[in-house]
Amino acid sequence: MGVKPVDQSVVSEPLERILGYSVGGGGKTRLFTSLTERFGESIYIPFDEGAESLDSVLPEFRSRLHVYRPDNINPFEDAEDVIHTNWKLKHPDAKTIILDTFSTWTYNMLQYIATQGMFSSKRVRIGEGTKLEAALPDVGEYGATQSQIRLFLTKLFTVQRDMNIIVICHSDPPEPGRGKGGPSTVGKKMTEFLPSRFKTVIHIDTEVSRQITGGQVIENARRVAYCAPHGDWIARINEASATGNPMTAVPLQVNPHHFWVTYDKLKGVTK
Repeated sequence: MGVKPVDQSVVSEPLERILGYSVGGGGKTRLFTSLTERFGESIYIPFDEGAESLDSVLPEFRSRLHVYRPDNINPFEDAEDVIHTNWKLKHPDAKTIILDTFSTWTYNMLQYIATQGMFSSKRVRIGEGTKLEAALPDVGEYGATQSQIRLFLTKLFTVQRDMNIIVICHSDPPEPGRGKGGPSTVGKKMTEFLPSRFKTVIHIDTEVSRQITGGQVIENARRVAYCAPHGDWIARINEASATGNPMTAVPLQVNPHHFWVTYDKLKGVTK
């Protein structure tokens, strides 16, 4: 039967589908690995080179992460492993999958499709005869990669339906006449599509304030997690509250665990 009844636990203990993004060094890995206990242990997939060292993760949270580094040679195979591995069989206490960053996987997919000549063997190539040889992607490659992004998310959400899923991206700034700022993948078309697949979208940005002290201008910067649209940036949260969203903009402490404590209260989850 194609349509099946949904167990009440889906309502009482909803699984999270969270998308987060910021510029490089913006604190996204630290925030999305400083989770509360209800997220359990996490399967951490570091698509970014060097992220497996966990140097961006606070020490107190590293023991919760099971790190599986993709080889970044064939992004189709990397995606297949992430989607179809029985993570709970490998790690019974795992409740969350973290992809860091999904942007890098999409870039790798675009280059892989172009280099393999899947649409045209006559593609313009650079670095021929060297280990850095690559093809320049064209419209066909962008369309194929965007199709793979949609398919990846659909299958991930379906196959790993018993896991919380956190997808981390770099940021793509707003461009006049081309759309809002949001998570970076390949092509501006996906900047607004990708957030539509997630219940919670968090944009981490840096606020800079200036004050004059002793005749000198002193700059102070703080990181803020936005959970509501601001300016031309995409963000939102589906709160379980009749009074609205109290987490529109949350200043982050050095240890951002407090963000998830507040988030859980807003979601009505106290575990």
